[in-house]
Amino acid sequence: WLTFNEINAVCGYANLGTHRADQMTTFRCAHHMFLASAITTKYIHEVDPQAMVGTMYASSPAYAATCKPEDMFKHMRSRRESWFFVDVMARGYYPFYTNDLYNRRGVKPIQKEEGDED
Repeated sequence: WLTFNEINAVCGYANLGTHRADQMTTFRCAHHMFLASAITTKYIHEVDPQAMVGTMYASSPAYAATCKPEDMFKHMRSRRESWFFVDVMARGYYPFYTNDLYNRRGVKPIQKEEGDED
């Protein structure tokens, strides 16, 4: 089962049913999608403990502009941003680099609400 297909494609490609397409709105919507996925995964496992639930992410080949360390680091950072969505969904928690990603995108930390950790 897949709860969301190519969830990382939400950055820049859609306004996710909102009237805004800014970075804060995108990441807030993604947070709610993460919660929806977690709730659905939990339910599926209650119904069928043997069920396998995962996610699919969008990815295309990408290469650093040059082999210079600064270009390689930029490439690695870009790839890590693409993996952010899979990291959250597969691990069930936000990765250590979340604040760095939010800072570079001008996003304030997502305010978790009561029940989000369940």
